[in-house]
Amino acid sequence: MWRRAAREIDRAALGDPANLHDVNACTTRLRLIVRAQDTVDAQALKRLGAVGIVRPAANALQVIVGPTAKLLAGEIRETLASLPDTPAAAVVGAEPSTPGPLDAPVTPAPQAAALKRPIIEKLLAALGGSANLRAVESLGSRLRVSVLDVAGVDSVAIGHLGLRGAAAVGPDCVHVIVGPAAQSACAALRELIGSPAR
Repeated sequence: MWRRAAREIDRAALGDPANLHDVNACTTRLRLIVRAQDTVDAQALKRLGAVGIVRPAANALQVIVGPTAKLLAGEIRETLASLPDTPAAAVVGAEPSTPGPLDAPVTPAPQAAALKRPIIEKLLAALGGSANLRAVESLGSRLRVSVLDVAGVDSVAIGHLGLRGAAAVGPDCVHVIVGPAAQSACAALRELIGSPAR
């Protein structure tokens, strides 16, 4: 779903991909630096699921999309990276030179204790078991889990494990919000399913 939305946002809602100078996100907003605000189609963004749009500066654009903002920003950057003649700053997602009014310094999270093995085993079961998993990777505080069938994933059971949540981001991909222990959870899941580290 997000890959399609990323392509549509690039093509229809934000104008030509060259209009994007910078792609970032906070918890609930895409934080973009655009070359020309007049090519941004606010109605198209809302049709794609944006809750609102804020223009804090002449070239700054914030698109309120909810808790999947970082996922969408990553997908937009991936989409941009696959296009010829894309500005490097947009692909890399460099920090904007002028922070918006809601920007604040980020304090690194302390190193979290690894999730205990019984929790990892229950997480694997909630993801549909090892037969349903194709790959697992760590993305910051999340796990990106490629599955054979997203219908086999029990997000309620994942929530009962004390994890922060899960969201299907496509027919074969689920993101599990783990928190600071995501990297160790990824390694433990890979060990259980016999997948090599990436």
